[in-house]
Amino acid sequence: NDTRSDITWAYFSNAHRVLTGGFTSELSLSFLYKNSNFDKLIMTNLKKALEERGMSRNSVLHNCAVTAHGYLTAGTTNDSFLRDNLDWMKKASNWAKFSATASMG
Repeated sequence: NDTRSDITWAYFSNAHRVLTGGFTSELSLSFLYKNSNFDKLIMTNLKKALEERGMSRNSVLHNCAVTAHGYLTAGTTNDSFLRDNLDWMKKASNWAKFSATASMG
């Protein structure tokens, strides 16, 4: 009888998670993370190309690179590139800082 009530409560708990949206967000995050094709080498090469051409100080191009990172990692919680290149990210100014912070989400 105890196992039957435990199973029933488990069903109620799962139903509650589904109805409140918790289960959906967990599935969505899991799906995006597992199916992410983010290639850190792309961002590394982009950063290196900007630095080699002396354009890393150009805020428009820097912001474009940050935006590209945001699109590549959207919804995946993958921020390893940004964490590894904090000095490069600090070059952002004004709205680019906001964009850099927003792309980490």
